[in-house]
Amino acid sequence: MPYTTEIIIAATITVAAFLYFLRPKYKKEKLLLLTKYRRVRTKSLEIQDSISKYILTNDALDDNFLPDLTYGQFMRKLKKAHSLYLSEKTYVKLKNSSNIFFLKKTGRLLDEQEKHLDDIEKKLLFEKPEIA
Repeated sequence: MPYTTEIIIAATITVAAFLYFLRPKYKKEKLLLLTKYRRVRTKSLEIQDSISKYILTNDALDDNFLPDLTYGQFMRKLKKAHSLYLSEKTYVKLKNSSNIFFLKKTGRLLDEQEKHLDDIEKKLLFEKPEIA
């Protein structure tokens, strides 16, 4: 194997060049993801605050939000989803992560949470204008 050294050097240079050009794109995507995380997290907290104010103002904890769901139950579901997907602990984990697969998975989860929160917001505006 007379070319072993040259092959190793060429492979090392190729990997280094690949990582050098990939890193700026990765950093930009991570920054966008962190910004999106904060935006979705803030939206979740605002919706929780609006529902909480409505419950307190109208004493509506046991009133029906949906036919099979009270405002209190709905609020607990929102808080649970927030703690699972949008907690500060998850944000720090995301911020410190360099795993591309974890970032992509988190991006998909954020998309789902954002869609879910948009649906809730539309429902709140349609059903109970005084909540929003």
